Amino acid sequence: MRYAAAIFMLPVLALSQTPAPESKEGASLEGVVISSATGEPVRKAILTLYRAGRGGLSITADSDSRGTFRLDDIEPGTYALSVARAGYVPQAEYRVSKSSPWLQLGPGQLLQDLVVKITPGATIAGRILDQDGDPHTGPASVRLQRQVRTLTGKKFSEAGWTEANGESGFVFAGLTAGRYYLVATPRQRVRRSSEDADMMTYYPDAFTAEEAVPIDVTAGAEFRGADVRIRKGRTVHVRGRAMGSTSLNIMLSTALGENANIPDVYTRDGVFDIPSVRPGTYTLTATSYNPLRNLDGYFFGQTTISVDQADLDDVTVEVRRPLTVTGIIQVEGNSGAPPPLTLVRLMSDAVLPIELSAVGSFSISNVPPVPVRVEATPPAGMYVKSINIGGQDYTRTPIEPSALEAGPLEILLSPNAAEITGTVRDENGEPAPGLSIALWTKGDVRPQLASAEEAGVFRFSNLAPGDYFVVAYPSGHDLSSADIPTLFETRAAKVTVQEGGHAAGDITLVTAEDIDELIAKFP
Repeated sequence: MRYAAAIFMLPVLALSQTPAPESKEGASLEGVVISSATGEPVRKAILTLYRAGRGGLSITADSDSRGTFRLDDIEPGTYALSVARAGYVPQAEYRVSKSSPWLQLGPGQLLQDLVVKITPGATIAGRILDQDGDPHTGPASVRLQRQVRTLTGKKFSEAGWTEANGESGFVFAGLTAGRYYLVATPRQRVRRSSEDADMMTYYPDAFTAEEAVPIDVTAGAEFRGADVRIRKGRTVHVRGRAMGSTSLNIMLSTALGENANIPDVYTRDGVFDIPSVRPGTYTLTATSYNPLRNLDGYFFGQTTISVDQADLDDVTVEVRRPLTVTGIIQVEGNSGAPPPLTLVRLMSDAVLPIELSAVGSFSISNVPPVPVRVEATPPAGMYVKSINIGGQDYTRTPIEPSALEAGPLEILLSPNAAEITGTVRDENGEPAPGLSIALWTKGDVRPQLASAEEAGVFRFSNLAPGDYFVVAYPSGHDLSSADIPTLFETRAAKVTVQEGGHAAGDITLVTAEDIDELIAKFP
């Protein structure tokens, strides 16, 4: 699978420093913006210089018709430079080399001949056709989707949305390189079972995401002719009742998290009627939440249904009341001192994270009755040794609602945390500041992330003893949909720490070019 290619500035191609007259204390910066695809100058690019560690301090300039720019009267210090231009991938930061994103500007210094490359965005365009290959006469929405990694596996996530109608077609522009899926949904109101209803259809003519053909685009590429041929098929009604609540929102989704996008769902007093459902297996989710009535909380229920060729009646889904989760924070070997302040976070694919800062015992109300993972962040020098309920360990696994209700949640901290420190070095062996550092161990859903400091130094504290992988990569590279542990495992440094121990060493940068090569190998 391909993901986004590098989305930030490539290395400076030429760099020289000329002292300005001593009477001028402000620094100056000048250079040219070019396309990484063609090498041609890019005009009307917006360049913004940000002062490191000084929130809100920035200087802005535009590139002219020759792509050149100049910034004057810059207060001496350390800066990062961002570049933005319509039709190009948003740039996260400027890079002085493959490794460092920082610009060091001294009093009266002129930093010149900077060549800044920006990446043109990709384009996907097409039309919505009917089953016979003619332009679809009615309106239809078109969604662009990508696969992302969640707590429970890979799901589809929306990357764009637009409307298409007849010959006008649709266009998605300014895209990062990667793999995309297109799905078109005709806007219609079907109230009864039908043999020939226009169906939600994936590119080029698939009923399901599993059958869809992905579209892979590289930087600046134009994929035109991404025509989706709407298929007709049988739709039926799904009817039933939610037990436990009367005010509901109903949604159908597939195993990949694909929203079935069913129009005109009717609900009243807990009874629901869902029209226009095509055959398949779905997760039916019923929710009820009114943020203005906190006593109601977040009601939630799910059930799996299989839809065949006939209307499905008498479906029932139990909608459960929100939970109150209680917990205890303890410190191993505690001699009676109160436990330290600890951040507790409940994570779920279904709802936003819930977090609070707790000392000793805690209680969290209005928790949706869904499986959650528990994360705890203790103060420096401590790590989470275990998270359990009734003797069952949940340190690295989700907790079902029934277990949460059984409570309490017992979080055991150890005062003997391990630490891993090191220095990131570039391809020339020089310290490389400003990079993203990822650290993980076997079984982690997602890595811990940090940034290398100006001297290339990084630090991970509050670690449990064990074997870890650590890797450095460009901080602007879009890896939001990548499985970082799998992607980088063969390139990561391997570090082992004992309880209360410390490990140190140098790690080498995985460059943007390396990442593109690794991503290209994924199916």
